[in-house]
Amino acid sequence: MYKSFYRLAENPFSLTPDPQFLYLSSVHKRAIAYLHYSLETQKGFSVITGEIGAGKTTVIKAVINRFQDQARVAHIINPSPEPDQLLRMIVKEYEIRRFCDSLSRVELLDLIHGYLLRQYAAGSRVALIIDEAQRLPIQTLEEIRLLSNLETEKEKLIHIILVGQLQLQDLLDSPHLCQLRQRVSLWFHILPLSLKETSDYIQHRLTVAGCPRNPFSKGAVRSIFQASGGIPRLINIACDAALLAGYVEQKQTIRAWLVDQVLEELNLKGREKKREEKKSIFSRLFRPRGVRIEHFSPNNQQFNEVELILQGIVSLYRSWRQQRMARAAEANKITFPDDLSCLEHQEDVLILSQIVSLWLMINALHGKITKGGTRGEEKS
Repeated sequence: MYKSFYRLAENPFSLTPDPQFLYLSSVHKRAIAYLHYSLETQKGFSVITGEIGAGKTTVIKAVINRFQDQARVAHIINPSPEPDQLLRMIVKEYEIRRFCDSLSRVELLDLIHGYLLRQYAAGSRVALIIDEAQRLPIQTLEEIRLLSNLETEKEKLIHIILVGQLQLQDLLDSPHLCQLRQRVSLWFHILPLSLKETSDYIQHRLTVAGCPRNPFSKGAVRSIFQASGGIPRLINIACDAALLAGYVEQKQTIRAWLVDQVLEELNLKGREKKREEKKSIFSRLFRPRGVRIEHFSPNNQQFNEVELILQGIVSLYRSWRQQRMARAAEANKITFPDDLSCLEHQEDVLILSQIVSLWLMINALHGKITKGGTRGEEKS
């Protein structure tokens, strides 16, 4: 309806994934690079997590497109919770055998093993991508782990990528999945877009759609960013609705006040409140140093540096926690006490000392940031 008004060749903010509109943020580029490396080296499992609409499918499709000439990749979007049925889906996805409903679990595994050996002999890599993995029960994930046991003396025959929402991390922290967790060579969480990336994302999609002039003011983009939290799918919803409202109001320039009205109608303003709650947490952390939280907004030039350090802390903590749970599982005592009695183990002390070192790096980074005074707000 609004395409002719804004001189668009097509809808720039469709929710349907379209490779023509592909926009890769710095986080998406890193995720693709890490997956590319893990696929090349055939190292066990990779785990990719992110909020709904954060761009997990974008990353996976980019990896598939890049690897389609170098490897046989199977992408299972809605995996079956039943282990045997999942094996049948894998057999069909690789086109190993068309009719396999009557085959037993052992026969299915034999078919998959034979296929992997043939691909290895032909010099072709094999990758299995399982989407929505957070919905799988522990029994099915354990069956997937057994697939990774298929290997030669030098390398794995298959690389498995588990993709899911944040619940997948909690699921993999289960003591029953300790062996699977130890085989994960890559953990990557896809963060939302920053304010600058949100602006670039909107401009990119408008340009691809043939728009000669960006109708969104800086204030409008800021409102969209605050309400969407930088989630691409929510950005698309907000921008599409804002363009429609601009057409109805006959506004060539869409300003913050119009976007705010649209966000109220879409019930997206609640995300802005959650974002402020997250900011208040960081404010309490950094207040002793006198650093204002505005300097740590996602469009700040130090954000990527801070992000990498925080991801390092999370990875080290997860490794430490997994080691503790593994020891507890061996002792048939699955506990995770709040006290510091676990420090009797030398490796725990090492991990925690590394975490402290990373935290000190963050404090050192604070010295690079101008203290006091808030930045001027951009005009709407």
